[in-house]
Amino acid sequence: MIDNWTGLSKNFARLAPPVRRISYGWLMSAKPEVIGMQRPVMDPTFLEKPRARRHTHPWKNWVLPVLKWCGRTLVSRPFSIRAPRPIRPLTYVLGVAVRQFIFLPLILAATAVMLVYAGTHPTPPPLVSDPNSQGVYYDPVNLASEDGTLLTGWLIPAVDAHRVLEEKDRFLRTRRPAIVLVHDFGQTQQQVLPLIAPLHDEGMVILVIGLRGAGNGRPAGQTFGINESADVKAAVEMLRHRASVDPDRVAVLGLGTGATAALLAAEHDPQIAALVIADAVSSANDAVAQRIGPHQAWMAWLRPACKWAFELSYHVTADDVNLERFAGLTQLRPTLMLPPGSERVTYFEPRRVSLIREFLATNLRRNDAVASTAK
Repeated sequence: MIDNWTGLSKNFARLAPPVRRISYGWLMSAKPEVIGMQRPVMDPTFLEKPRARRHTHPWKNWVLPVLKWCGRTLVSRPFSIRAPRPIRPLTYVLGVAVRQFIFLPLILAATAVMLVYAGTHPTPPPLVSDPNSQGVYYDPVNLASEDGTLLTGWLIPAVDAHRVLEEKDRFLRTRRPAIVLVHDFGQTQQQVLPLIAPLHDEGMVILVIGLRGAGNGRPAGQTFGINESADVKAAVEMLRHRASVDPDRVAVLGLGTGATAALLAAEHDPQIAALVIADAVSSANDAVAQRIGPHQAWMAWLRPACKWAFELSYHVTADDVNLERFAGLTQLRPTLMLPPGSERVTYFEPRRVSLIREFLATNLRRNDAVASTAK
């Protein structure tokens, strides 16, 4: 028995070293997943509820691939013409149509939109003067247009020390004529400052309105008088609700696009008593060419796209500003058409101011006793 155990020990001793070397080499060369026992690791998220699978709309299965293809097509060298090998005429023409005639209209549309935004958002000059510089008292006012756009303005009452002493109690009971002064495209209220003192001496209540996108109001695009007509109507209504103003004797004076806004407002308000117009927009095409579209003759073909982008951007009809539309209005309503050149600083010379003053006095002045309120 002892011999048997001794023999087994010797045999084990001879077999043990090779087994240890084989085991060590196997551990070093074996992949981790085939190693025998490993320590189990508990997943801390096994108690979490499975998340619901997001619902995928069927249209995404074909819309998104098309959009991705268009994006890759437009961004990856869109102006290059890649001819297939071997050249096949039909495939070649289709490739050019896809890469050129689809990409270029998008570029033109984006260019037109940028031109419209830049052309309808001019930078107005800073306000450096007010009616106090003309020796006239005024109240700064804020009002909202019909579409909610915030506007600013100057309200000049008819109060005058000499007039109060002359009329005494009658001054407080009298309703007086009023006028709204409207500036041009890209300008501010100070453009009409030369008219404030003469019209104030005439005994009028004056409201100088700062159109949208000008002065201290909220930034907004200027639409050559179309949306600005709502600003004029809001100013007229503000004057009519004042106790010192006769609602039937409210006039509007406008310059440039302000004149177009006055015409559009008078078209919808038959109670506006008189109009003074200078340099109204002659046509939508001229406005686009001067303010928005490229000025180069060889780029004139882009102006129709700019007009189309202007109408879509502001939800308006550009042809509403055409001056020929108001021929009937100017015949039925007292209207003074001033000569062009209102953009000049010296436009309101004494003779022209006297002409405006006489026109308004003739069409607005009547016996104040008739317009007086009851005692």
